[in-house]
Amino acid sequence: MKFFGILALLTALLPAAQAQEARCSLSYRPHTDETAFAAVGSSLKVADRRCLNKFLIIPFDQQSQAVNFPRGQYQETASDDGYLTFDIKNSDGTEVQTCLWCDPLKAVSVTAPQDGQLCVTTAFNVRSCSLPGSMSYAVTERTVSEDSVCVPSLMYFGRSGSLLRFAVNDCKAQTRPTLTYDLSYGSVIRFLNERYEVLSADNQGIRFRRLKEPLRRPGDL
Repeated sequence: MKFFGILALLTALLPAAQAQEARCSLSYRPHTDETAFAAVGSSLKVADRRCLNKFLIIPFDQQSQAVNFPRGQYQETASDDGYLTFDIKNSDGTEVQTCLWCDPLKAVSVTAPQDGQLCVTTAFNVRSCSLPGSMSYAVTERTVSEDSVCVPSLMYFGRSGSLLRFAVNDCKAQTRPTLTYDLSYGSVIRFLNERYEVLSADNQGIRFRRLKEPLRRPGDL
């Protein structure tokens, strides 16, 4: 019974997680044909994650029964069961508060479509809502940039003569810097579907240009 309970929970969470990922996109640095510099020990490619997020805007401090809602904006964390759910902390780090002897709170939510009800959910999964139209709030949507995301990449580890040394970071582990590339064979390096043109390299770092992906031919892996 416990297994099926966990399976049902994961199945319920999957659509919400997929919806969140569908609203996110990755952009890579450096851009194609852009010149960049990577110091020794640095990756040649990183990604930036941008997500379209909803925010609950509370224009001024408000109270509903024993719950105090500080003014500010609260970022969405989930959307399910007819509710939009938001972080209990606003962008300033101030939390929605309840009375000392009440159940601690874990989420703020609004009914969807918006009808003026502001709700809270306790640590014991008890949800209570204000009367329709008794609270002032708005829900907005905008794209925000998140922290850089690791992507599989070469990491530069210096030069000896015409040999450049690299390690591979697959975002789970980093190999020892045992990969080498001999510049006497040319200035373009290929790693997976990435190509880099080496402009200069020494034991301080490497200056390079990220090229377009190579054209794939039938039978290429």
